[in-house]
Amino acid sequence: MTYEQLCKDFLFDATKTTAQYKQGDYLIRLVKIPVNKHVEALYMSYNYMGRKEKYFFSREKTMDFAGYVVKHKELELSTYNFRKSAAEDIPDSDSDFSDRLSEKITRRAVKYVQNEPLPQLSEAVQKNAEKEGARLFFCELPQEPFPEFIKRDDITEDIVIDALSEEPGWDEKLAREFLKAEEPYGRGNRKEALLKNLAFREKAREVAAAYEEDKNSMLYQRREMKRAIGDAKTVTVDFVSKENTLETTKIAVNAFTYLNGGQAASISSYCISPEKERKRVETLACEKYSSEFPVERIMAIRYGKKVLWKKEQ
Repeated sequence: MTYEQLCKDFLFDATKTTAQYKQGDYLIRLVKIPVNKHVEALYMSYNYMGRKEKYFFSREKTMDFAGYVVKHKELELSTYNFRKSAAEDIPDSDSDFSDRLSEKITRRAVKYVQNEPLPQLSEAVQKNAEKEGARLFFCELPQEPFPEFIKRDDITEDIVIDALSEEPGWDEKLAREFLKAEEPYGRGNRKEALLKNLAFREKAREVAAAYEEDKNSMLYQRREMKRAIGDAKTVTVDFVSKENTLETTKIAVNAFTYLNGGQAASISSYCISPEKERKRVETLACEKYSSEFPVERIMAIRYGKKVLWKKEQ
């Protein structure tokens, strides 16, 4: 049976609640159970027909949840077993459904608190926000459009069914309920947590924007290096030693594509190989007993004969 035929003959036929048919070597049995006026829960069992049996039925074999039929016109959240066994060409399920529900509820929650003052961040949290801002700037990442407010575990089946039903105001009601809910381990309520999260994100945005304007900062220079290197694998680096001599070495590109311990001022000398060369460079450029190669010593980065980046004098 094709999926199109199954929809026509059973799934979207409001007059039918059960179906039984052969699909390959299996006898498929389907049952639709009304959950509310818009949603039916779909259950399935399948029994192998290769044995000599009359009814192909076992009371020990239970029916499994197979998906939701919505308003007699849509199949939602179908299971892998149903798609594999019940018919040909059943489309994949929406794997992002819970994430989209979370985002929709979060949108409502953010709207409700948008005019409230943001709390002062603690010193430790502010430092983390500054690191996040630096990461967003250096990695050139867009900030997530909404903070994490509703987790996957929060999406109960009641929420799923209300969302599928498109009951008026379901997201508004849930957003208000979640804002009143308590956080685990006595960490206050979710409204307070959301406001702190929004304050964190605002600080991170401010930091990222400040780096965009400060072309003299080390982090800005690091990003320019990263951009210039592009897809190269290993580059040649000209650097000034502690003795003020111009030296050359080869460094793996991953030294420039991530921040060494979150710091912009240095790269790890362990991106230099072989070991003998690494130790030579450490002696020439690093502090004693240190593997931190100061970025400020780099004068130029080359790939073959092509100069990818050069320090402005």
